[in-house]
Parts: sequence; C-alpha cells; structure tokens
Amino acid sequence: FGNFKAAGFVHNPPQQVAGPNGMILEHDGEHVLMSDVADGKIYRTNITTEKVEMIYDHPFGVNTIYRDKTGAIWFSQSAESTNLGEMFQAASLPVPSGAVFRMADLKSSPVKIMDSIYFANGITMDKNEKHLFVSETMMDRVHKLEVNAKTGEANYIGVAANVGSPDNILIDKEGRLIVASPINNQVIAVDFNNHSQHVIFDSSTKENLK
Repeated sequence: FGNFKAAGFVHNPPQQVAGPNGMILEHDGEHVLMSDVADGKIYRTNITTEKVEMIYDHPFGVNTIYRDKTGAIWFSQSAESTNLGEMFQAASLPVPSGAVFRMADLKSSPVKIMDSIYFANGITMDKNEKHLFVSETMMDRVHKLEVNAKTGEANYIGVAANVGSPDNILIDKEGRLIVASPINNQVIAVDFNNHSQHVIFDSSTKENLK
C-alpha cells in the first residue's frame, strides 16, 4: 500500500535494510504517518491516492510517532542508531541514548523535549492531548509528561506505570493506558482511576514465562 518507492524508500537487504515500525492515522482520517526505525525517515501517505511523501529524515532511527490535533508531530528515538543492528545492540546492552522530539508541523525542525532514555519506544497522548506518554523499554516503565500541544512546552510529571518491557502504547476510550509487553507476550491495561493493572491479552507460553 502506498507508492513508497517514489518517495525514496529503499529496502535492499543486506546492503540496506528498512525498518517500517511506527504508524498512526492522523486526525483528519485521510493520512497515515509511518516512521522507519532503521534509517529515521518519516513518511506521510494519502489513503485515497496512495501518494507518499517523505516529510523528515532524522539522523537516527525513529521508533514511534504521534500527530496531535494541532498538526504537531511527536516521535521517539530508541537509540543513536543508523541501522537495525545498532538499535538492537542498544536493547541488549542498555544505554541512555533514547529521546523524544517534537515538530511543530510537517516542515519544522524537530525540538528535543526529553533525552537520556533507555530505549524510547511507544509514544501517545491522552484524549485531551494534555499529557504525553513515552515507553522506556529497557527500564520497564512508561513516563508521563504534561504538554501544551500549541506551544510544545513539556513538563515531566513522573512514571505513569511500571510494566515489563513496554513497547507500543495507547490511551483507550476509558482513559486506561494500554501497553504491549513483548517480553511477557501480554497486553496490559493500566487503570489510573483504580490504581490497578490488568492483563487483557496473554499469548505467553510456559517457556516464555520461565
């Protein structure tokens, strides 16, 4: 889906390996953003025409992406890596080279809003887009920041939840934080109102749990 080749997308292993990873439907329902965790490119696809444009090329891989209602783009950098091998090294031997950036619009230069993260991963906002959540996979925690979507101001609040190897995250209609845990092979719901966590999907095996 999508004419990615025309936008410069290349997957030619083993010389050049692409890593399509983060994906989000924009609020207009007409465009999809995709981030490449291997080479750092961010692509925007028109769902109807399948036209693709590369809107930004980050120096390092971009893991996950979110576009808010103002049009600003927030994305996570897992590590200071330029290929998948380097990125997985950062997961095997944790280093605080992860970060979170914000672009005011499609053509703006990114501004770093958080750094020194041990493998920044999933990123999302709550319904009112007043809070930003960021997975720190190698530290088993999800961070919470208070943000101003219009100005980009971000203030760190603290750890929203401790979950084993948090990866992709989202806030559901009930305001719960939904976390995918690849190490545990589980999806976990964090209920802020009741201060509890619940496993809502489990595909783990006995070997996996051991």
